[in-house]
This record gives sequence, C-alpha cells and structure tokens, in this order.
Amino acid sequence: MMMMSYLQEDLITTQSYEVGIELDNGESVHFGPCETKEELLTEVKPYCEEQVKAGNMTQEEADDILNYYQ
Repeated sequence: MMMMSYLQEDLITTQSYEVGIELDNGESVHFGPCETKEELLTEVKPYCEEQVKAGNMTQEEADDILNYYQ
C-alpha cells in the first residue's frame, strides 16, 4: 500500500504556450514553451511573415495561427 499526502501551498501549477506548425511541403517547426501568449507571438509572428513572403503559407493561414494566440 502506498500513501501520499501534500500541502496545498506546496503545489506549483504552471501554464505554458507552444505551437507546432507543419507546412504543405512537410517542413515542421515548433515554438515554445513560452510563459505568455505575447512571448509566443514574438517568436511565431516573424516566422509566419517569412513563410507568407516565401509562398509557403497564405496570409489567411498565418492570420489564423496568430489570431489563435491573441
């Protein structure tokens, strides 16, 4: 038999944000974990802009990704 006990003040809960993006060409990239949505957006936004310019992602796809974390 195993017994476990804990004190509520000893519990630590954290929330992190991360995203994985896979392009049609099979390339995939992962961002995070980040502590805030803003931090994640700072990492993801330039990547999305670059992929739109390169023709690997539509502006609508980029907007969908970015809007999800705003």
